Amino acid sequence: MADTLVPDHVDARKIFSKGASITGILPIGRLQRLSQSLSNSEGLAQAELLFTVDEGRRRIVSGHVKARVNAICQRCLEAVAIDLEDTLNLALVETDEHVRKLPTELDPWFCTTANLDLPDIIEEQLILCMPLVSNHEDGKCTGEAALIRAQLNSAENEASAEDTTAQGPFAALQSLKNKDKQ
Repeated sequence: MADTLVPDHVDARKIFSKGASITGILPIGRLQRLSQSLSNSEGLAQAELLFTVDEGRRRIVSGHVKARVNAICQRCLEAVAIDLEDTLNLALVETDEHVRKLPTELDPWFCTTANLDLPDIIEEQLILCMPLVSNHEDGKCTGEAALIRAQLNSAENEASAEDTTAQGPFAALQSLKNKDKQ
């Protein structure tokens, strides 16, 4: 992909009539909503966008977005690099009535002005492909939270091993009763 920055805005009236395409990058730091769910805002998003008008005279934005971002591992609370990648096939709409008329292969994108905000489109697609839970591969977690979790798991395993050696559900009560008699 090109090292050209994706423009903030394009004229929605002109870009579709030309059948233009835009290929470029966008710093993750400029994507505020996405950055809020990450451990830092380092990195670049890459986008390939194609602007066309289909046979139904709908303005279509299709293409591909991808980025490597640093999310927060939900196991160890440390940074984990994840790859985000998605294809998009959006139709610009102005009303809810237009949304209802869209074919299922097109997703709606509300645009009621002459300017189309490209970073918003890229950011939305990246947010949609974020995993529900970000984490390292099994056994790859580091940090203090992972050590604490491992210690808790081993303590639980020891406790369950002791429980399985008891003879019945009231064995613990019996041992307390025997202690009282002594």
